[in-house]
Amino acid sequence: QYGFVHCAWADMVITNHGADMWQRILKDSGIELGGGNFLIHKMYSDEDTNKLMLTTSRLLSMDLATCMESYGGFFYKYCLESGYDRVLKVLGNNLLDFLCNLDALHDHFDSAYPGMRAPSFRCNPTESGGLLLHYYSERTGLYPMVIGIVKSVAKGLFDTDVIIEPLNKLKAEDVPLVCSGPKTKRCVTLSIREESPLGLSTRKRNLPLSVKTFCKAFPFHVMFNRSLEIIQAGLSLLRILQPRASDERKPHFCDIFSVVRPIMDFGFNAVLGHINTVFVVETRDTSTERKSLRLKGQMIFVPESDAILFLCSPRVSNVDDMKTRGLSLSDIPVHDSTRDLILVTQARKHERELVEKLEETSDNLKKLQTRLQDDKQRTDELLHSILPSNVADKLRLNQPVEAEKFDLVSILFSDIVGFTAMCGDEKVVPIDIVRMLNRLYTQFDMLSSLNSVYKVETIGDAYMVVGGLPTPSDRHADNVVSMAFGMILVSKTVLSPVNGDSIQIRIGVHSGPCVAGVVGQKMPRYCLFGNSVTIASKMESCSRPGKVNISEHAKRWRIANGRSCVFNILCYSHLTNPDCYCFEENTTQSDQVPWKSFFISQTTCSPRPLTMDLSLPVPRGMFRTPNPTPPGSLQTTPCASPKDIPSPAFTPGYTNHSQRKV
Repeated sequence: QYGFVHCAWADMVITNHGADMWQRILKDSGIELGGGNFLIHKMYSDEDTNKLMLTTSRLLSMDLATCMESYGGFFYKYCLESGYDRVLKVLGNNLLDFLCNLDALHDHFDSAYPGMRAPSFRCNPTESGGLLLHYYSERTGLYPMVIGIVKSVAKGLFDTDVIIEPLNKLKAEDVPLVCSGPKTKRCVTLSIREESPLGLSTRKRNLPLSVKTFCKAFPFHVMFNRSLEIIQAGLSLLRILQPRASDERKPHFCDIFSVVRPIMDFGFNAVLGHINTVFVVETRDTSTERKSLRLKGQMIFVPESDAILFLCSPRVSNVDDMKTRGLSLSDIPVHDSTRDLILVTQARKHERELVEKLEETSDNLKKLQTRLQDDKQRTDELLHSILPSNVADKLRLNQPVEAEKFDLVSILFSDIVGFTAMCGDEKVVPIDIVRMLNRLYTQFDMLSSLNSVYKVETIGDAYMVVGGLPTPSDRHADNVVSMAFGMILVSKTVLSPVNGDSIQIRIGVHSGPCVAGVVGQKMPRYCLFGNSVTIASKMESCSRPGKVNISEHAKRWRIANGRSCVFNILCYSHLTNPDCYCFEENTTQSDQVPWKSFFISQTTCSPRPLTMDLSLPVPRGMFRTPNPTPPGSLQTTPCASPKDIPSPAFTPGYTNHSQRKV
């Protein structure tokens, strides 16, 4: 059933009993609409219709037949309000003509509601002045609706009150409300009586036309006698079908055509019983070159010849359909509206193709817009990964980025012990060096996020972070030292490609003022400048493997401000507390460094550094290499223990960390 039937049912319940009762019916019937309504042009199962009728009858305490008859009367009014009033009012001049033309109306609606399993009606007058309505449907249990519809039509269109009684009322157990099995239609005959007899026309008209003129004027017609032998046919139909009539007998109607609508046992008397019904027949053409041809028209009894005239028109959708069936526009007479219908359909076909192309183009544009948004998001993420968020936002808006001065920040430098010797080993493949650095720096990047410090850049084996910028923070030194201890732990999980042992790093930390800004337009970088950068680099150069070397200035600042060197926000302890941290003066530093420095370490009561779970797999970062290790790597080269080569001394006066090594 199309949703039009269910919408009418909902309107009836809401109008007569309120919206709450309709929601109750939906809930008890188990139909889920998600807060919406039935859709007019969507098909729903007959089971849903059955549930609605049974639930409505039960909740309203009404007999099922009475409930359906009431719905039938409301359905006619709903059709009038839905815009079908004009076509219903011109369907017939009396009740007989109206009922006889219902099949034609359903056939017309077949294009707007494809797949509609409409019932079929045949109406005959009786000698007493009444009518016999034969109702054919797969759902014969719904005949009370037909009674309600016919009563409303008789009263609304012809101002007549009628009494309708079923003559062959089927038992409820024999006829289900809905039929989910084979599509076989059963018949229910209804007797219609009214106070005044229906006016029926019985006049005969004689047309003074010759057979040749008639066949030319109506090129699509077939006339057959009581034996169903074809005795006359239109010129266009003869040309298309080319029946092979033998000398013994004339061609039989059922040998050439099969009846599509109405469903009936085709015969002369059966056709007389459906004389006012729209007939649709299809040719039994066995030729593979042409498709079968459908003809739609009306059966007319010709008493002068005691024959039946099937006056019809071909059913084709467009010009291409005509071509495949061997038709042309000249075959269709000018007075036949089928010619105009074909041309209009052909014009709408091009419009439909344009609409489909427009929809496809709009869909492609929407997909492109979605991909553009994804690319823009990835671009923003990449930009924010190499520049601070506030700086990246200004560059994206093409705004100038002014250099900023920060009064106090903490800067950290680290490098790998023996990295130069590792790179110079003849048995180490360069790809193994890249893999090692990628694994190490990927974990360092995660640590920088955990400890709320900003990664400035990496140069070779050097890794630089800063705390207190671009967003100032009072805990910048605490975060940087926490980062340093985490880096020491992480470095123990990364193996050297030379001998397979854990690598060692040395770290230097210094606190002081600096200037930060964006340098360059092509591949811009966020750089730090100032003497604090040089001192932090020298603190790293004077450090030892596996140690964190902190400058005296940083240590004094931390003591003066009373900041806690804690790496867990739930626990606070003071740097100067010997129970938590130990400071060992660095006596091996170069004479070029006039400041004291200290190796800071943790004691047993120190809080655990804020690091990630080292048992979890580490992301591979943006670097991608084949899984197998190339020849000459750690698995295939002999193990060797390179000697640590001390880092080169710094040239005094360098303030740009990008020039920290020669």
